Amino acid sequence: MSANKLKEKLLVIGLFNLLSMQLYSANIKYEPSCHQGIIIQHNYYNLCYSISNEISLWGSHLLRKSFVKGEEGRTEDFRKDEKIEESNVDEDSYKRSGFDRGHLVPAADMAKNFHSMSESFYMSNMTPQLPSFNRGIWKKLENQVRNWVLEGRDMIVITGAILPKEPEKVNDLISIPKFFYKIVFDFKNKNEMKMIAFLLPHEKSNKDLAEFAVSVDRIEDMTDLNFFNNLSIEEQVKLESQVEVKDWW
Repeated sequence: MSANKLKEKLLVIGLFNLLSMQLYSANIKYEPSCHQGIIIQHNYYNLCYSISNEISLWGSHLLRKSFVKGEEGRTEDFRKDEKIEESNVDEDSYKRSGFDRGHLVPAADMAKNFHSMSESFYMSNMTPQLPSFNRGIWKKLENQVRNWVLEGRDMIVITGAILPKEPEKVNDLISIPKFFYKIVFDFKNKNEMKMIAFLLPHEKSNKDLAEFAVSVDRIEDMTDLNFFNNLSIEEQVKLESQVEVKDWW
């Protein structure tokens, strides 16, 4: 390899690592608590993984227009997350279960480049989702969030699963959620910050998305998690109690 080619390669690697660090820093600042699991840090998103349930309880990522407008296609390289040695979930763990391998951090949110897209296919980012849910109302919500970002706003997006007290399991291994939620935080302008949350039963639905809008406080009550604790108490009280649908549509 010539000296110039080597310099070019090192520059690309350096820029990739710098972008990853910037994304991580913006993301970690607003992560929720993870007292029922372990934090797994990837370059483009982070997870709270529950070993006993073999799913992540939440995934958190910074979503920018450049990621939504990226041209990287789905890599479909479902695989075990090598950062979780204790996990027994691999690409075959959902076989013949009737459930989709549903992303928490959506693949379409990771279209920036090959690395971001491929990261989204770790099995730690998958949850059991009914096909009629995953390909229906849930997909509709994911598309809506991307549309908001395309309007020019960076967003912190936190997506999670809520389990029943005694969850059924896919192939006696992976707990099946009863609800899913998504929290969207528009944080760029300090004077115009806003957030909205959606709480969806794990079932097929033809309802409008606005009917699933709830406050972040409601999600905290149901999950026993603390979101956005880096905000001041005044900001948390104001923003986390909001259900201002008119501010988003």
